[in-house]
Amino acid sequence: MWYSLLIHNKEREVNLLSEQLQVEKEINLDLSLKYRLQLETNKEISDKSFQDHLIIQNLNEKVNKYQVSLKTSQFKQNENGTIPIVILTCNRPDYLNITIHSLLRIRKNSIKNPIFISHDCNDSKTLEMLENEFQKEIIVLRNPNRGAVNETYRAISRHYKWILGEMFDKLNYQSLIILEDDLKVSLDFIDYFDKMKVLLYKESSLFCVSAWNDNGKAKHLNPDRTKAEMTFKRTDFFPGLGWMLLQGFWREIRDNWPIDYWDDYLREKDVVKGRQCIQPEIPRVSNFGLLGATSELLYINNIKDIVSLDDNVTISYENFDIHQLSNEQYLEDFQKSVESSKIIQLYEIDMFGYRNQTLRIVYKDDYDFTFYANQFGLISDLREGVQRCSYHNK
Repeated sequence: MWYSLLIHNKEREVNLLSEQLQVEKEINLDLSLKYRLQLETNKEISDKSFQDHLIIQNLNEKVNKYQVSLKTSQFKQNENGTIPIVILTCNRPDYLNITIHSLLRIRKNSIKNPIFISHDCNDSKTLEMLENEFQKEIIVLRNPNRGAVNETYRAISRHYKWILGEMFDKLNYQSLIILEDDLKVSLDFIDYFDKMKVLLYKESSLFCVSAWNDNGKAKHLNPDRTKAEMTFKRTDFFPGLGWMLLQGFWREIRDNWPIDYWDDYLREKDVVKGRQCIQPEIPRVSNFGLLGATSELLYINNIKDIVSLDDNVTISYENFDIHQLSNEQYLEDFQKSVESSKIIQLYEIDMFGYRNQTLRIVYKDDYDFTFYANQFGLISDLREGVQRCSYHNK
């Protein structure tokens, strides 16, 4: 009986593997068709005649039908386990190349983690790079309303609204990881979100999981690197830069999506409604986007020195107790830490040589906070009175 059952299970595994290979083959055939359609469309755009306009319109309709077909079961064999990853891009092909390669080196299953590239402008170099280098590994979606916009942040907000609608409303995915094309992911990036996704589904007190820490400079981290690597926190402030959300949250916020500054929209109290995000002490992405929407000065001052998990570090989440991040447990542990900490004045740190201790400095107002934040090299700006990385800011 045991031997017979073993053979049966092996046959079932072989059949499942064959089915998966067939699905991937069909996906690649569909992708080839889609790319040919895109290339034909790009060639036709250069001709301004009315006849060519009709041809382009016909090709666009075919591309749109292809996009809708992605809703089929080939990408949704295991809906609860599937976490699609979307990379938003426009006209930085060299940056995008780095981001895609960093993902492909860690992706183990293309069915569980399909990679979508959301392209929101008519940059031919980006399209050519995607066609030549990544045709079999990714799915490219192009915003049909991708005309130029005078304001950069308006274009970005439009892009986010469109791709979130495609992924959640048309393709009906239940969760989604979002990246931009200037982020290199850590080796445990997918495993991290896979672990934290459980808590995001379970806890109504959360609205996102992020791979970023705005104050993740080396001097702000636990000097015990091993502890820092496995330390995760709850924050009231939306971090962005490599993050996960669920379909339900998107459907809450989509109708009031702003025309610009989409990230600050996700920091408004009426949107967040007291919920929080999970973030790591050591970021799981590195931001190399010196050239982009962020000003060079802001990048140099606030982003360039943010560290990320080293490539030579192997992280396992098998024995990580996710309960410590649950709403009640985290608040209880946080309150104990604050209550047991030593209250000091700023000058006492150097005077008494405090090191590796939990200390507390009490500030009175936003002006007070800004002063102390600048002294410690923290980002001092606020959004609706909420500080970056803050927790339980009422």
